[in-house]
Amino acid sequence: MVAQQEPGPTARVLRIATAAEVVFLILSAFFLFTEHRAHYLGALPYGLVVIAVTVFLWLLVERRRHRAKPDSGQQPRKRVEFHAR
Repeated sequence: MVAQQEPGPTARVLRIATAAEVVFLILSAFFLFTEHRAHYLGALPYGLVVIAVTVFLWLLVERRRHRAKPDSGQQPRKRVEFHAR
């Protein structure tokens, strides 16, 4: 069996530094989120508008692609033209 060695002062300092770093990161993340929450929520409506427009344009492109497929088995629609009398 191998005897366990007592942690030296270097290992102890490293553990304390790691714990301090973790605490600092948690506190900074908390304050960063709480201070900037208004900005995130303020930008939310604009994000929804951008998503809605993107989906609308994507659907238009897909519709155009679907109508352009010749192998769909359907007859192409005849255009109805109205003329003024």
